[in-house]
Amino acid sequence: DDLKLPHPPKSEPVPMVGMVTRMTAQKGLDILAAALDAIMALGLQLVMLSSGDPALERLFLDGERRYPDRMRLIRGFNETMAHRIQAGSNMFLMPSLFEPCGLTQMYALKYGTVPVVRATGGLRDTITEFDPKTMEGNGFLFTPYTAAAMTAALERAIAVYSRPSQWSRLMGNCFKSEFSWDRAAGEYLEWFERLRHARPST
Repeated sequence: DDLKLPHPPKSEPVPMVGMVTRMTAQKGLDILAAALDAIMALGLQLVMLSSGDPALERLFLDGERRYPDRMRLIRGFNETMAHRIQAGSNMFLMPSLFEPCGLTQMYALKYGTVPVVRATGGLRDTITEFDPKTMEGNGFLFTPYTAAAMTAALERAIAVYSRPSQWSRLMGNCFKSEFSWDRAAGEYLEWFERLRHARPST
């Protein structure tokens, strides 16, 4: 089983973080490499479906050797495996430098897998920070393109994961996220309606 990782101790909730991405700096793999030891210290498991830049591949293969019980790199791309990772992970990481649209975070939401993303482009448009007080939001965001900012976002996610009632609500928010054309058309209609009412009388 390509996704099989050792089972964490039952007394400790250990989240699995999934990634399905091209192995390029544009997708944030450079800051992930820089943060790898720090995020492994958080106690999570990481599974990646990725290939591309040979230098980055070597870095993550080395990480897999250093953390054999908590990290797995599956090189190449397979549609079925991609959806298994999106569905089977607790969190879905997208630390992109830029992302004009982004679809995989939307797939993750439909599986109830919580996105942890950089606030850029389509990621910023579709993911809102979860607030444990209001219980609103469908993921976790970071803005500075740094390893430290990404690690901090994962720390916030893990803190909520450790509180089952909050995590359950967050997953529910993910399931309810709506990005269809029905929603977009409704927002356009509201915008035009505001413009119509704002038009000065003659």
